[in-house]
Amino acid sequence: MPVGDQGGVALENAAVPIAIALARQLKRPVQVGLSPNVAQNHGRPAPGALARMYGLNGPSGAAAAWKMRVVTADGFGASIARLTGSDVPLEALTASASAFPYSVPNVRIDAVAPDLPFAPGYMRGSPERELTFFTESFADEMARAAGLDPLSYRIAMLGTNPRLANCLQRATSAAGWDGGGVGSIMGLAVASAFGSHIALVAEASIGSDQRIEVHRLVASVDCGRIVNTRIVRQQIEGGLMWALGQATVAAPEWSGGMPLSRTFRALGLPRIDKVPDIRVDLVPSAAAPGGVNGLATVVLAPALANALHAGTGKRMRSLPFDVMAA
Repeated sequence: MPVGDQGGVALENAAVPIAIALARQLKRPVQVGLSPNVAQNHGRPAPGALARMYGLNGPSGAAAAWKMRVVTADGFGASIARLTGSDVPLEALTASASAFPYSVPNVRIDAVAPDLPFAPGYMRGSPERELTFFTESFADEMARAAGLDPLSYRIAMLGTNPRLANCLQRATSAAGWDGGGVGSIMGLAVASAFGSHIALVAEASIGSDQRIEVHRLVASVDCGRIVNTRIVRQQIEGGLMWALGQATVAAPEWSGGMPLSRTFRALGLPRIDKVPDIRVDLVPSAAAPGGVNGLATVVLAPALANALHAGTGKRMRSLPFDVMAA
């Protein structure tokens, strides 16, 4: 397995030069690891993202126009540029922002490059992770504004993306989709990313302690030809849990431009007794293999946000989620 963790530390690992220096001095193999609270101040922060969404439903309720104006940076491209000594490929962000899964008559997506005071770092699944959160949260709002089931609303826009539509139908069927109406605890999200397709149904609620409780996650994945199904399942399940931690932990506190270090225990990551029931359906396919490492990370947050809105009326529009502020 590569060094680092799922947050992307392996890409620019501060432990590597330390290990090299020690190995040269000791003239023997050396293994170096940074504790989580130390590593927090060695990695570059992800750039974050902000979007403004506009939409218009037609007379039938289907989406007639869609516009997204998003501000973010290409953390992955910036990391690769630092490693290779080249310029950051700005076109990578535009390509990611244009990966819109739906067929809508009028679509416009504007990607704005921010003037950041720091060079951003890589975050697993980004920028598709942020863009999918915007798109799938807004799709849910558009469906409810039209008075339509979020499932049928999406299916109507997936005529040119049959593989994703198939995933959506399989996931909702396996989960026993109840329409996602008022009083439901179900929410869904879909994405076509990294050459693969995924649909996720989440069941979640807010407990008496005002903490988010995720009860079940049902995913359907079409990643083309699969060589090892166990590894694919591990990537999907692990990606869902990683994204759940990213969505529900408290936002970091900053001082002097640096995040205040928190111990692994203080991060508030999901514990083993809080792991939801996870079911992963792998779609048989002879298509070329796609990526799965970051695939599940892009759909967890919007599916969870849509489930919480169905059950509580609270619309989560910022990550990580803050139940009290919603």
